[in-house]
Amino acid sequence: MKKLVIISILATFTLSGMAQKFSGGLYFSPTFNWMKPDVKQIEKDAMRTSFGFGLEGDFILTDNFVIASGLRFNNMGGSLKYLDTVPKFVTPDSTYKLNPGHVVKYKTQYVGIPIYIKGKTNEIGGIFYFMKAGVVPSFRYSAKGDVTVNSNDDIRDEVRGIYTSFELGGGIEYVLGGNTRVLAEIVYSNGLTDVTKTVLVGKTKTDKVVQNGIMLNVGILF
Repeated sequence: MKKLVIISILATFTLSGMAQKFSGGLYFSPTFNWMKPDVKQIEKDAMRTSFGFGLEGDFILTDNFVIASGLRFNNMGGSLKYLDTVPKFVTPDSTYKLNPGHVVKYKTQYVGIPIYIKGKTNEIGGIFYFMKAGVVPSFRYSAKGDVTVNSNDDIRDEVRGIYTSFELGGGIEYVLGGNTRVLAEIVYSNGLTDVTKTVLVGKTKTDKVVQNGIMLNVGILF
């Protein structure tokens, strides 16, 4: 984790040196999250609606080409229904045995370091239109869950510390004056790596569950 953070910081400084200009800002992010399993013994049960916020930095390479990065603080998660037995679901206080049909609500928090390629139009009537795509390595800093009704257990032993997603988004930057712009965008996040460590009965390794989401980002750039 420390190595990934150092690499991201070095990459940011490298991009800063390449860029002709830098702009940045902050945004607020209502988010709709769900967890997607890849095996029939686990089902997606319910979405989780949450909020996050972030800091964005745009390294402007040309008038229409930007490398975007920053820091993002996300509340994520969702609910999973286990259709097979889970022999051990571990928390600091208890070790649960989950019977078939048991639902666990995941409430996780991550710090992400987005790395996007963004393509922008020229200004059209005071508005820049853009699309972006990239990867986001994310680091868990909290993992809570309702293993039983409203139990709010610490489930860090069942959630991986790092996960990576691919993201695709688009939106507008509305010019208020000078370099000040209002940001409005929608971003789809598709998980690439497993987020859970839970092992089903008769299995020797975890089954892949990814974290997906849709973010509606609104903010201001300078």
